[in-house]
Amino acid sequence: MGILRRRLVVLGMVATWMAFALPCLAATLRGSLRSVNAEQRRVVVVDRDGDDNHFLVARDAKITLNGNRASLADLQPGDQVAVTFSEDAGGKATATAIEATRKKA
Repeated sequence: MGILRRRLVVLGMVATWMAFALPCLAATLRGSLRSVNAEQRRVVVVDRDGDDNHFLVARDAKITLNGNRASLADLQPGDQVAVTFSEDAGGKATATAIEATRKKA
């Protein structure tokens, strides 16, 4: 296989990866919890711009509160969170991890 052909094959592989893998890469959003629905496994996070961000929480999501393992039901509106998530091709975001902190009263 010639050099030009090898380069074209590699470029094709990179283009395919970008088209299919990039939408699945994880991202992190920091903000404050506006609402938590443990039954439906959904949370709404307000980012620093004041925008609401809706997430479905994966059943196997790692959830912590003040550094300790927690359940989704343990989280409360007002908690500060860092949500690790991925988006599908349709733009729906699924949280795979939530690190929450709550100030002690």
